[in-house]
Amino acid sequence: MSERLDIPLVGRDKINRYNRQLILSLFKGNRTLARRDIVALTGMRQGTMQVHVESLIKEGVLVEKGLGRSKVGRRPRMLHIDPTRYMIVGGYLEPQRVQLVLADLLGNIVARQTELPTVESDRSHLLLAIGRGLIRLIEDRCRREDILGIALGVPGRVDTREQVLTETRLGPEWKGMELGRYIRNQFGCRFWLENDMRLGTLAEARWGVCSGVRNFLYVNIDREVQLGLMLDGAVYRGAEAMAGKLGHLCLDPDGQLCSCGNRGCVNTLASHSALVDFYRKLVGNDRLAITIEDIVNEARNGQTAARYVLEQAGRWLGLALANLANLLNPETIVLAGQISLAGELFLERISAMIAERTSPPINRVRVEWSQLADQAVPLGALALALDEFFALPVMETPIDVLAHRD
Repeated sequence: MSERLDIPLVGRDKINRYNRQLILSLFKGNRTLARRDIVALTGMRQGTMQVHVESLIKEGVLVEKGLGRSKVGRRPRMLHIDPTRYMIVGGYLEPQRVQLVLADLLGNIVARQTELPTVESDRSHLLLAIGRGLIRLIEDRCRREDILGIALGVPGRVDTREQVLTETRLGPEWKGMELGRYIRNQFGCRFWLENDMRLGTLAEARWGVCSGVRNFLYVNIDREVQLGLMLDGAVYRGAEAMAGKLGHLCLDPDGQLCSCGNRGCVNTLASHSALVDFYRKLVGNDRLAITIEDIVNEARNGQTAARYVLEQAGRWLGLALANLANLLNPETIVLAGQISLAGELFLERISAMIAERTSPPINRVRVEWSQLADQAVPLGALALALDEFFALPVMETPIDVLAHRD
């Protein structure tokens, strides 16, 4: 931040809150600063800066850390974040389990907890599993009042402003669930709710193979094929927060009927269920009990049918990703999901199709497996909570205030 931020604000309380957060934002990433650095970076008056810094020190968020260097005069006392002052929780709410992660203000993992509901796919039992898991997660590690906030990822569409599930694969009884209100009532802390794919994308950008990459695609192959987009350093949501339905991209108009009503969608060609159905047809047994892991193992053992299933799925998915690469020009494509067990066998087919269907320099896009496994969503939730903690508040301008009065 090289110049003063001259933003029209409304209300003394909001100005104070903004100045406090402006100072706090400077310490994101474990930076160490002197008071004079804060003044230089923000353009804030010395007295104003001092009031807010002392308040943050009293709260225990900032601590003094030795003396810095000085060419003239006394050496300044340096400030930095105390990462253990507050804890944050990131989690993933799935139909059959709840994953939770506890971390400090620098994102260092303190503990993990997985809870299984006593009755699968039942809303009340899953909610109880959340509460039980949170209590066990923080037990003997911190006080409840030291929990700064909880961020949860869920499968499906969410209203992030109202923290309500609007369209989710958790089940019809979850639609309209005010999960934000429930968590706040139970634990009395801040809460954030977000789609699982967007959190997986955020995790890859923060801790995964795309750390520092501003343009990449995050593709999860599971029961459906889903997409997260990081464009120009920001997770893309779309006009109605519906971006990323890669599984419903049509590749074969005369193909198999998809659940969306169209034919030949990516879900019918490269999802887990598509691979299993195709394998059953090839071996002539429509009722064969087999999993993706079984198919991968058979392929590794040289079975022709299993190898052909993976090659065809990779070919179709590669075609879809080549179209996206031509459209969006990402630097990297990250693949996630249980099919990662197939390793290079699956990856090579996808990479070959992308190279065949794109031209330089787009054909140089990297295609890699995610290294975060099933922890991507909880880690992405942590990243979201940390970003919110250090973020500047949205301030109203006089125009906004007048609009609210109309």
